[in-house]
Amino acid sequence: MSHVAAGKRMWSSLFLQYTCSRSIAKFATKQDEPPCKNSNAVSSRSDKEQQEHFDLLGRICSYVFDACKPDAEILRKHHLVKQHLERNCHFLWGKDAKAELFGSAANGFGFKSSDLDYFVQPIKLPLSSKGSKSVAVSMGNRLAKQLRQDPCFNKIMWIPHCRVPILRCVHISTQRELDITFDNGVVARNTRLLAHYAAIDCRCQILGFAMKLLTKMAGIANSQHNFLSSYAYTLMVIYYLQQLKDPVLPQLQKIGQCGSILCGVHETWFYDGELEGVWPEMGVNKQSVGELWLGLLYFYAYEFDYNSHSVCIRGLSRKQLRHRHMTIYDPFELSRNLGQPLSQNNAQHIQHVFRTAYQNFSQSPPPNMKNPELVKHYFLAFKRSNRRFWRHETL
Repeated sequence: MSHVAAGKRMWSSLFLQYTCSRSIAKFATKQDEPPCKNSNAVSSRSDKEQQEHFDLLGRICSYVFDACKPDAEILRKHHLVKQHLERNCHFLWGKDAKAELFGSAANGFGFKSSDLDYFVQPIKLPLSSKGSKSVAVSMGNRLAKQLRQDPCFNKIMWIPHCRVPILRCVHISTQRELDITFDNGVVARNTRLLAHYAAIDCRCQILGFAMKLLTKMAGIANSQHNFLSSYAYTLMVIYYLQQLKDPVLPQLQKIGQCGSILCGVHETWFYDGELEGVWPEMGVNKQSVGELWLGLLYFYAYEFDYNSHSVCIRGLSRKQLRHRHMTIYDPFELSRNLGQPLSQNNAQHIQHVFRTAYQNFSQSPPPNMKNPELVKHYFLAFKRSNRRFWRHETL
């Protein structure tokens, strides 16, 4: 009888989980039905009130940018780390050796606390040169041994057996963690491409910071937990600004007189000259930061088809290639899909985050709030409510 009772309890539990999940899915479907873009809280206001709300959102995004961007002291520390690292490289490989910062700390979209990623080239090789993994391992062995003798660095960890060998260490005086790779021209070109996009229009950089804060607060910017990386979300911001009717950004890999800069097998050329006279849409878009921010949230909440469209700032069609959940092309390594780690549940989670964020940012805040309070109201409160929803949904 005990076995029969246990079996009944098991099937009862499974049936309860099934019916609950069906009810939650039905509830979520009703909640996530796309609203008409002109029937939300923003557009129900008068034109003056609507513009005031856009101005408010723009002020919040600009405040996030000013509060999170690296200041002069942070940049001084970056320069100090580079000096100390290059001193060791010069000792090993001569004065032509260089250490170059790449990634978010150098591409214009990095927070004050962004990790420091460096790649080391022993001599001034053209970017088309590509060292083999054995060369990188040999270089890493030598540099790891050298850094262990330098009092400016500690916690040296050399990881030669991963796909891209990495040397990790801590710069003692600044307490910054470093990830060092070797002779990787693609990441240098990628960093310069994103930095160029950031420099074209300040709205791109401001929206990139707001997106980064939102996704971090929502817990969806972590590729190690099968979500997207911050880099992927930055590409999503750039792509949105490119595909507008009046685009804010051009497709730098398609305009101008195309050249060729090969890094191994990857074509890394992009236009980095003056845009006036080359890109006719230059300066046409007059939307405010707040209007663009709300439009970006709506685009990834309701317009972008995660199953059939793809994000590609290079200029390919949305439907050029797709992954079963989401496809985000790397600008240079087109075989690399940044959405590959996503599970179906996590892809739906990301879309729900954008839908929740769109609804939250469409609402007016309580009166008399200052900028720090507004950031907490929209970003931190969103984090708490989002956690409650997903904890409930996964029961």
